[in-house]
Amino acid sequence: MTDALVKITTLRAQRDQLLAHAKDLDASTEQCAATNNTEGASAWRRLANLARSEAHWLNFRATALSDSINTLEEPRKCA
Repeated sequence: MTDALVKITTLRAQRDQLLAHAKDLDASTEQCAATNNTEGASAWRRLANLARSEAHWLNFRATALSDSINTLEEPRKCA
């Protein structure tokens, strides 16, 4: 169980880092848009969206692992 809890914590930390990075990429998008650099803005926007997509996937994995641990810990009920 301890290894799984470490994995969940790691996945959630990586998720948080990716979401913070996406915000930084959004700032680059805005800077490019402000200077009428549409190609640069599009590239930074795609990267920001990719970072958010990866963060979502990491969150999904952490939640699935957490749910499976909770299911294992629940006592079984008789029918």
